[in-house]
Amino acid sequence: MELIVGRKKTGKTTYILNKMKQIRKDNLKSKIYMLVPEQFSNTYERILTEELSDGTLVNAEVITFSRLGQIILNDSKYRKVNFIDNTARKIIVKDIIKDLDFKILKKDKEQIDILALALSDFKTYGIRPEEILEKIKNKSEDEIETLKLKMEDFSKIYNEYDKYLSTEYIDEADMLKLIFEEVKEKDFFNDSYIFVEGFSSFSKNQFNILTEISKNIKDIYFTFRSTDVYEEVAEYDLDIFKNVKTTIRKVWMMLNELYPNKVEYIYLDNTYEFSDELRILEKSYISSLNSNQLKYTEEEKQILNKDPKDIKYLAFKIVENEIEYIALDIIKRIKKDNLNQKDILLISNSLSEDANKIKNIFNKYGLNTNLVEEKNILGNIYIEYILNILKFICFKNTEDLLAILKLDILKKQLDCKDTDIALLERYTTKWYISGYKWNIEWKFDQKNDDYQRVIDFKNKILKYCNNLEKQLEVQKNGKEKVIELYKHLEEINILKEVLDNIKSKDKDLEKDYYAVINLLNDNLDKIAYIYKDRELSIEDFLISLEESFKDTSLKNIPNNLNAIDVTDIFNIPQNKKIIYIMSSDESVFPPKPNNINIISEEEKEILRKNDIEFLKTELETFVD
Repeated sequence: MELIVGRKKTGKTTYILNKMKQIRKDNLKSKIYMLVPEQFSNTYERILTEELSDGTLVNAEVITFSRLGQIILNDSKYRKVNFIDNTARKIIVKDIIKDLDFKILKKDKEQIDILALALSDFKTYGIRPEEILEKIKNKSEDEIETLKLKMEDFSKIYNEYDKYLSTEYIDEADMLKLIFEEVKEKDFFNDSYIFVEGFSSFSKNQFNILTEISKNIKDIYFTFRSTDVYEEVAEYDLDIFKNVKTTIRKVWMMLNELYPNKVEYIYLDNTYEFSDELRILEKSYISSLNSNQLKYTEEEKQILNKDPKDIKYLAFKIVENEIEYIALDIIKRIKKDNLNQKDILLISNSLSEDANKIKNIFNKYGLNTNLVEEKNILGNIYIEYILNILKFICFKNTEDLLAILKLDILKKQLDCKDTDIALLERYTTKWYISGYKWNIEWKFDQKNDDYQRVIDFKNKILKYCNNLEKQLEVQKNGKEKVIELYKHLEEINILKEVLDNIKSKDKDLEKDYYAVINLLNDNLDKIAYIYKDRELSIEDFLISLEESFKDTSLKNIPNNLNAIDVTDIFNIPQNKKIIYIMSSDESVFPPKPNNINIISEEEKEILRKNDIEFLKTELETFVD
């Protein structure tokens, strides 16, 4: 049983990989699991794939807590249960809060996001709002009073949400609780070796699962990124690893209780993969966060005062020149330092604007790229059509209609030309036609030669939209509305229209469209089963779709093991030897973490003083 602690690049991952190889030699049939956070699973899959090339880690598998759920719950009584994810959670929250009265919480769209996230956090950490109320009921400070009102409101949502789920649905945030129940009953990891890597803390449920797993395994190893637990930090200094150290001590106590005198603490201090410049900067960076001062020894000052070898700053006026320089420099470094393309990382602070330029210029020089990004699907033609046609049916906003007409996918259905669309746009703009004006007679410009053509086109549009509205209105519940929408999409054959235009032109785009169809089907299925026995108006159907699409993105899966990873600041892979950062002067870089919750930073501190610690502060999120 080992706890391996060290700062960045001190060899923690190398240490445990060597341990795994040794285990394979000594215990050929033993199963090895590497438990990592969700966001790092691809990185560690790639690391193990590379290590697998010599056949030493055949029985090693990367798992996350969600994969753990799939492994364990698929063989349990919960295998047929529908799990509610964040998209479905937001749809349910929107429905619940309509009938509730609040003292302080709001019911707007932004609040729905915050409330859905709060439900997930409370369930993940195994905390109920009533527990917080119980802890602070006898306190009387102003901040406490606000927190009390929030928790009273939130407890109504929490309890209604639990009723909504019933036995047919389970929130995915409750999955950890179910895993814990199953792990207690069955020996899933009997005689296995577990390596826990990449975590800075564990929720209550995660810790309970790890405790149960630790009872039946052969050996377990934890790694943590931190300074030495035994390092003395002055009271007035801010130790950014304070909470990691709390986790380390907690794990230490748990393992010692299970295996007295068999737990080893190993601190790795040598940042052997850093050059002198990077090693000094890393050390001073940690020091500055802790004490707000940069501290260098005389020897370190001398190293930093020399011409830099491993850190370069360059300025470019044109982004294409910046990318061109990077491509040529990569080719030079690959030859000079005997590197592979997979050893190199390119981070862009404006990836959505730079991605295609990077891909095209790198292709020109024979460089492979893996784009590590998430694409929002709201700009997809298929999704735009669905949302805008429903918006026009609900609100008769001319802009929504024109957005559909300009997609070119309704020309066959409406038997219209570009000139018809141009005339309609000119007429509606000139006479400020939108909203209720679509339902009245248009009498402006009757003497104009194109007047009748505009009116005929208007009537075609209204007939088309009214037919769809009738189809959806007849069906009362959400499941029937989803079925009618599917029928409509099949009738107009929108997917064929879109794919015919892009086939053989852009294989990546074609692949994206098929992925979007799968995501759309998933989201419509969620709405169908949430509202299968409940009435759903067309407007609420639209809102539910908007909420589900807002949370949905296309994730690129790296398909080339020897390629340069191109990513943004939020999806950085590990274990790279050279890093290029583009457009670092645009806006704030790195950006401040989005750490919105119904509980403020001040209230988190109040809860911690009352022994309730379950939400990370902005600083902790930034350090992660």
